[in-house]
Order: sequence, then C-alpha cells, then structure tokens
Amino acid sequence: LVKGRMDMGSAEKLALLRGKMREHGLDALIVNSEDAHQSEYVGDSDRRRQFISGFSGSAGCAFVSMEGAWLWTDSRYLLQASKQLDSSLWTVMHSLPRQASMAEHAALALPPGSRIGADPWLLPLATYQTLQQKLSGREQLLVPLPVNLVDEIWTCRP
Repeated sequence: LVKGRMDMGSAEKLALLRGKMREHGLDALIVNSEDAHQSEYVGDSDRRRQFISGFSGSAGCAFVSMEGAWLWTDSRYLLQASKQLDSSLWTVMHSLPRQASMAEHAALALPPGSRIGADPWLLPLATYQTLQQKLSGREQLLVPLPVNLVDEIWTCRP
C-alpha cells in the first residue's frame, strides 16, 4: 500500500502539488506510473501516480493542471479508476483512439506558452517525443524537472 499522511485527502494533495507547480512556473504536470526502469509494476516508493490520485492500477498516467486533473488508463482499469478516484476532482480518460490522448488533451486544454512539467527519469522516451511534437505546435513547452514534485509533498514516502 502507498502510505502518506493519513489525514491528507485528494483535494489537499492536489492543492499542495499545484503549489509546487506554481513554485516551478508550471501550468500542468504529468505524473506517470513508471519507475526509472520503465516498469509497469513498481515498488511502493515509486507509486507517485497512486499517491496523488488514489488510483492503484498498474497502468495509468495523471495530468494535473491548475484547473483540473485527468487520469488516462486502459480498459483493464476503467471501472477500478472510476471507483477509486474522487470524481469531483478527477476525470477518468480511456486510452483509446476515439478519446483524446494525454498529449492531444494537453495541447488543446492549455493556452499557447504553457509550461508542462515532467520527471525526465520517469517519462518514457516515446511519450516525451510525442508530447514535445504535439506541444510545440501550440508553442507549449515540455519542461524536464530537476526534482519530482510529488516526492516533495509525499512526506511519508516508503
């Protein structure tokens, strides 16, 4: 299980994360599931997406902006995600061609000049390249962060 402060709910975690985003001049942040080895099944200390969202499935990627939070996952986990996420804070997105990908969503949801942060050690290269391509067309910037912002608010990280 992912452990954090027992009294910290989803809204407080998102508020703290958005505060860190402001400190780094970001308009949005990508919190993916993988660890530094690109593993789908990660150890407790690498479950950042689970910590911030509450979703415990092994596959998924969170996108947090100052106004909203979205979680993309595949069909194996749609029901689980809709049960585990606070629907007043999170929108579940299906990783299918008929629904906007995270890169497309980021490009369309944020204004030109937006800065989207990501931990470069955790983001798969193909995802990074796709994001860069989609965002550059809208003059948006993918920002590799020197620190992981979720780690900065996860005070009881195992």
